[in-house]
Amino acid sequence: MLALANVSKSIHGRIVLQPTTLTFHEGRTTVVIGPSGCGKSTALRLLAGLSPITSGELIVGGQTPDAAAAQLAAPVGVAVDGGALVVEPAAG
Repeated sequence: MLALANVSKSIHGRIVLQPTTLTFHEGRTTVVIGPSGCGKSTALRLLAGLSPITSGELIVGGQTPDAAAAQLAAPVGVAVDGGALVVEPAAG
C-alpha cells in the first residue's frame, strides 16, 4: 500500500496542493482523474518521491518513508503527459 496522508505542497509560498489523503492498494490499478490544475500531477510526483512534501506524510507498506525508503522506488512509475512524449517512426 502507498498512501498520502493529509499531504500538501507549497512552492515559493503558493499552495499548489491542498491537504490531500489518497490510498493506493497493492494489486489494484488506480486512475487519477480531474480537471487541469487540480493537483493530480503534483500528488503523483509527491507519491513517487520526485518532489518534497511540504506537510503531511507519505506511507509505504504501512511505514513512513524513513523506515521504508528502499521500498518506495520499486512500486512507483511515472509517465509524463501525452504532449511531452516523443514517438519515433519505425525503421524500414
